[in-house]
Amino acid sequence: MSQQESVRILTRIFRATGGARPVLLLAPGASFSSGVPIAAESVKRLAKRVYAEQVLGGAVPPEQVRLTEWQTWLHDQRWYLKGDNRLAENFPLVVQHLLKPAEYRKQLLLDLIHPTNGIGKGYHRLAELVVKGLVSTILTTNFDTCLPTALGAVRHHIGHIAEVNRQSGDLNEFSLYARAQIVWLHGRAEQYSDKNLVEEVQQLDPELVGKLIPLLADSPLVVIGYRGSEPSIMEHLLRDGAAQNGGRLSLRVWSPSLTAERRTRQQSHFLPRFALW
Repeated sequence: MSQQESVRILTRIFRATGGARPVLLLAPGASFSSGVPIAAESVKRLAKRVYAEQVLGGAVPPEQVRLTEWQTWLHDQRWYLKGDNRLAENFPLVVQHLLKPAEYRKQLLLDLIHPTNGIGKGYHRLAELVVKGLVSTILTTNFDTCLPTALGAVRHHIGHIAEVNRQSGDLNEFSLYARAQIVWLHGRAEQYSDKNLVEEVQQLDPELVGKLIPLLADSPLVVIGYRGSEPSIMEHLLRDGAAQNGGRLSLRVWSPSLTAERRTRQQSHFLPRFALW
């Protein structure tokens, strides 16, 4: 699909005179311009830092560690998935096997997700859409602070910003009619509730899914910056959620990081329930 056609469809979805307001799903690609690394780059940075701090005992700063040293060490791990095209798939494995204990995991993840380039302009444009009432609910698999920071900058226009699922069972603020609402699909790193491990991204909280399905049943879902790699999102929320709702889930995907191959696999997997573009 051409950029011009994508813009045309998005314009129709976000038009103020339209029906149900669209719901956004933001993933790591949405924060890339803010300096937050996507999965493959995160694997490199985390592995290099762990090697410097735990293997070399902090004698050498991470930025001075030779590529051949930390990369050879990483590739020698029994759990490592080899192949350049599988580097991103190692992110949950790196978190599971290298980021221990919990305090160390939190420290490295918070450093990793810091927006080193400042909040990207896309987030500020998104905040403007919320101010105009064109978007109210934003789902995110991210752990960085770009979204709450951008919305916080316009708080005087939108009032309270509801945050849902910051940790397990934190669903009290969810509303189908919220003015501004962030749903942290995998929790937040600050609360030690981030879900990054392989077993943690298999399913979402069933109660959370139960609250989201009625919303997604009537609202277009626009997905930005998502690889489509987590069963918790692609299967538990979208596929199974649509099945629970009689297949009434309209999915509109706009994701620069979605490869043509993965897009084709997803399209054949979800059709006819979902309309992907």
